[in-house]
Amino acid sequence: KASKNVAVHVQRNEHKERELAEAQEKYNELSKLNDLLGKDIILLKMEHEILKGSFEEAKAANDLLQDEHNNAAKRHAEDMSSLEKKSQEETLDLRAKIMQSVECLNEEIALIKEDHRILVEDLEKQIADLTMLRGN
Repeated sequence: KASKNVAVHVQRNEHKERELAEAQEKYNELSKLNDLLGKDIILLKMEHEILKGSFEEAKAANDLLQDEHNNAAKRHAEDMSSLEKKSQEETLDLRAKIMQSVECLNEEIALIKEDHRILVEDLEKQIADLTMLRGN
């Protein structure tokens, strides 16, 4: 009976050793996976830092572009305001010149009317003189 008990203990020990060996093998595999995951985590952290830097650079570039856009829009508004003011000034200048021209034309018309009146008076006088001469 004792040898049977020894045989059962030996069998149990062999079974426990196999389980221990399997557990050790699984532990080694998990340890390797853990190492790989640790390396992956380190790589992901590095990528995160790189992307974070790229994002910050892109944000800074976007801020610069936004500033340039705002400055260009401001300059455009100022240019348009300046052009509008200049256009209004030119319009007022043209109106003044036109009014001056109209005034000059009205003066010329008045002179022409006066000349016409004088010519008509002269003609009427000449007609009267000729009529008198014929009557004599």
